[in-house]
Amino acid sequence: MFTLDSRGRALGLVVGLSAVAASLIVAPMANADQIAYNCGNDICLINPDNPEEHTNLTESGTADDVFPSWSPDGNMIAMVGDYLGSYDVFTVDPTKTAAAQEAIAISETLDRGAEFYPPAWSPDGNSIAFAERFFSNAPPNLESEIYVAPRDGTSDPEAIDSTSNKSELTPGWSTDGSLVFSREGVLWKGPPNNSAKPTVLTNSSGYEPAWSPDGSRVATVTFSDPEHIRVTQANGSGFKELPVATDLSSSVDWSPDSSQIVYVADEEPEDRVRVAPSDASGAGHLVPMPDGWIGPHNPTFSPDGTRVAFDARPDTSEGNEQVLVGPTDGSAPAVPITKSSMNNEQPDWKPCEGCAPPGKSQNPGNGGGQPTKTPTKVRVVSFKNVYIYPRMAVSINCFADGGHPDPKYCNGDGIAKMVAPAGDNFRRSPKHELKKKVKRIVFAKGSVKVPGGESKLMKLKVTAAGKKLAKPGKTLKIQLDIKVSRDQEKPETFKKTVKIKVPKKK
Repeated sequence: MFTLDSRGRALGLVVGLSAVAASLIVAPMANADQIAYNCGNDICLINPDNPEEHTNLTESGTADDVFPSWSPDGNMIAMVGDYLGSYDVFTVDPTKTAAAQEAIAISETLDRGAEFYPPAWSPDGNSIAFAERFFSNAPPNLESEIYVAPRDGTSDPEAIDSTSNKSELTPGWSTDGSLVFSREGVLWKGPPNNSAKPTVLTNSSGYEPAWSPDGSRVATVTFSDPEHIRVTQANGSGFKELPVATDLSSSVDWSPDSSQIVYVADEEPEDRVRVAPSDASGAGHLVPMPDGWIGPHNPTFSPDGTRVAFDARPDTSEGNEQVLVGPTDGSAPAVPITKSSMNNEQPDWKPCEGCAPPGKSQNPGNGGGQPTKTPTKVRVVSFKNVYIYPRMAVSINCFADGGHPDPKYCNGDGIAKMVAPAGDNFRRSPKHELKKKVKRIVFAKGSVKVPGGESKLMKLKVTAAGKKLAKPGKTLKIQLDIKVSRDQEKPETFKKTVKIKVPKKK
């Protein structure tokens, strides 16, 4: 059988009816000064004052958890992850270990997936805005679109002005609860509950809109050549641009007192992090990096405004992105606070205590009203150290999670298809023709019937074609499709691509 740990335990792909399982080791920190960041494929926390104090909030291995975003009250973290067959927005509890972590699906849909940008929290912490891209060319939208959903996943996301049929990205919130987003390079502003049509924000072309903490202005990255940081009043009037050009991939962050902006400047010979006065009265100053470090991204102020965190990498072939922290005034070089063989990036500083009102779990972000659905909860699973045996084991549970009626039994069906390699045709076919010429080989399949309230292993038998490709020492890439159906419920399908290594013969 296949297992997910080095001791050969049949933990397999642990798939629940509305959950996929998780494991971790270290308890999250109680320290108030924390930075959440993307660590490889997961989300981690670190104490910038004591980098040895760090831990994983998720440990999925292959789910690609990215872009952590703290809620205003510091009680939740939103992220983008791949647990339900596509990228979706989830929330996790920063006080839980990954073993106990239940991620709540905020954007779960069958027809679209979340864009790779940080989810945006409303000022009261009750709602989350994000962009999603449709998988097909079917109406109502051929591109990406802005949605708003409650933080607890108790109602479906609501589209903002879904008739536009234009590409929409990077939503942001004003302090009064209005929503602003980029629609094909122009900023639009409107209510988050779709009660009125959004309107163009004058003079605010660009993307990545960021409202000042005092609510008086909005900053954005323009699409000009070269790009600049443009700052306008809340109504779009009186725009100014910072004198030093920015990198198109830069994000924008305001200091807590709204007097400064930090961004990645398009400097020569390398891009640099720059802190500039928000009134565009001067170029500001650089936040220096250690010698030999390049490629900074994602700068963000600390809650008290005295420090800046960002990611960059050493200029070596083995260099990985790491999180650095330095003084805002540029008086000393930023110091790496992470160090590993994986990429550590996208830092987001935990808000200070008392800086925002506590979020309410039963106030949907689609304009209010009562909850309309039971939220989907996902237990993040460790897909690591998968080993091959004659059979593959998948654990199916038949519990009534999330308030569903107790089922008499559940049917579990699983199929594993080879992604790579897929025989001689795979190696000879041009990359751009793979999908057309190569039919994925069924590596293993099986089914099981599970009594209500119990768990059973579904054993997937490796096919003859699979055995031919499972040569000792070879690494295989396999897509698992697990469908679980139960009484009076729509079947749930979970997809996961994993790598397994065939053990060498002794």
